[in-house]
Amino acid sequence: MKTQEELISILSNYNFWNKDIDTGVPRDNYVNNILRFLIDINIVTETGIRRSGKSYIARQVVNRWIRSHNKFDTLIINLDDERFIDADYNLLLDIYDAYSNLVKKSDNILIVLDEAQEIERWERFVRGLSEKGVKFLITGSSSKLLSSEFSTLLSGRSININIMPLSFTEFLSFNNIKISEQNAILFNMEKIAKLLEEYIKYGGMPAAVLHKDIKEDLIISYFDTIIIRDIIERYNVSNEHNLRYLIMYYLTNISSTITYNRISSSTKNNNRAIPVKSVQRYSNYIESTNIISFLDMFSYSLKEKENSPRKIFSVDNSFPYIIGFNFSENKGHFIENIVFQELLRNKYLLNFDLYYYKNGYETDFVIKLKAFIIPFQVTYKLNEGNIQREIKGITNFCKNFNLNSGVIINYNVEKVETVDGIQIQYVKLLNFLLNSNTYLLDLFHNK
Repeated sequence: MKTQEELISILSNYNFWNKDIDTGVPRDNYVNNILRFLIDINIVTETGIRRSGKSYIARQVVNRWIRSHNKFDTLIINLDDERFIDADYNLLLDIYDAYSNLVKKSDNILIVLDEAQEIERWERFVRGLSEKGVKFLITGSSSKLLSSEFSTLLSGRSININIMPLSFTEFLSFNNIKISEQNAILFNMEKIAKLLEEYIKYGGMPAAVLHKDIKEDLIISYFDTIIIRDIIERYNVSNEHNLRYLIMYYLTNISSTITYNRISSSTKNNNRAIPVKSVQRYSNYIESTNIISFLDMFSYSLKEKENSPRKIFSVDNSFPYIIGFNFSENKGHFIENIVFQELLRNKYLLNFDLYYYKNGYETDFVIKLKAFIIPFQVTYKLNEGNIQREIKGITNFCKNFNLNSGVIINYNVEKVETVDGIQIQYVKLLNFLLNSNTYLLDLFHNK
């Protein structure tokens, strides 16, 4: 058993009490939201795919917190520390006692519980202190703790923030272009265009962006860890071969529609014979890690929605590009996947529903916010060979649901035109990625 002095000595390595701690590249959108939530509630949680930056964001929150609070009234507990291996609930009590006796200056405390799932009954520790006014920021790996589990364990007393890989604006910041600075876009247009091409292929996993020379090795390592720790160990999966086949299938077919029956049938043809129920079960496991998301088809009929194929997307383009089998570069699918990621980020902030639609012509995305509905098409470069198909995806949907406008996100055209009485806004991909939140808010407010 460690003494109080020994515990504080360990904790001082990653607390701000007596030194500066590396907080990484700022991700202010997440930090601002977490600090805003902590004003009114005592528990904020972070979940998301592995290596998306949850721990660094937590440190940034603490670093901002101490601008207006005493630095000794913050406590970061890293439960992934090897010196806390085999720790239990009593260790948390011992740590807090040591901190209370030797460090803290008041009762106005913020505690970061990093990798909370490493200790059993951690939620009891959090509940007890939060009821006394202590603020908590809790991070958890998807391998053992999902956002729904956080809510259950904390009896609905927390707000969850889903941490995603870098948005394109964050990606630019990691590459030393801060678009908030005056004329930053104007003075760096050529570099930004090149970085967009890189982002489309390699995505925005933070460490891979900072260490470009080993980015592929990092992504492969993340992928293997997700399979082993977040799926096989968590769910006791015995058939790793079938699991890997299925996740590779999804990463190879991003932006495509799938059904479990169709996948099961294809495995019979390949002599794998994965039953439909196994495909469904494994798919749920894969989705729980956040590496893959499934998008439902838009319909006012619940039965039709449940019986329709779902569309596959990945949380970051690095996984389909590096891990998936891509015999020919399908830039359109990768761009559609990026737009999905950006819409998903905004979905968490603006609380809208996100779908796709298909009835003859496919509509890539449908946003629904209460009574407001707008269709989106996404394509690479508009030309004579594809423009009518993209327009039909908008006009077909609008006529079916009595709407009067839609959006086409593309690489090369920015304009507004009216087709068959329906207003179509053409938005360049770069402009959308740089201003997506403002752009979507304007759409909502203009309705």
